[in-house]
Amino acid sequence: ANIMYNSTNFTAGMRYESYQNALLGYPSGYKGEGITYRYAQFSNHGLDVTVGNFYEQFGAGLAFRSYEDRALGYDTQMDGARIIIRPAKGMVIKGVYGKNRYQFINGQVVKSAGIVRGADAELHLNEAFKFMSKYKLDVSVAGSLVSKYQPDDNDEYILPENVAAY
Repeated sequence: ANIMYNSTNFTAGMRYESYQNALLGYPSGYKGEGITYRYAQFSNHGLDVTVGNFYEQFGAGLAFRSYEDRALGYDTQMDGARIIIRPAKGMVIKGVYGKNRYQFINGQVVKSAGIVRGADAELHLNEAFKFMSKYKLDVSVAGSLVSKYQPDDNDEYILPENVAAY
């Protein structure tokens, strides 16, 4: 069940999930019922701030993608904060910080141990520059940086605590 509230610049909502009997083929981590998704979002004049749960993708999703596919039983929502800034026409800057959903057990969302932080910038040249709007070729320039920090609590292996992708 999705419950949402919308006003001019503010949106808030939550999702209630119930897994009474595990469906064949779904991951074993889907057990119980509870509120699995909640958020508050403010958006005004090119600024969009979300606190709570959210889904996001940088570019084609190679460096960062959190999404849900119910048919596969897959949900990697973020729990944290996201900011999206549109400072000029054709330009979008995003920043994310938080933890990914890992499982849902006995009515509680279990998050991954790692903290994900990332930034993404995109410039759509056909929108940003008026002279390019007449061309059929659609050109964008973008870049992303994503970092995941997770403490190395394994004495058997030497693991990097911070891993980045760009």
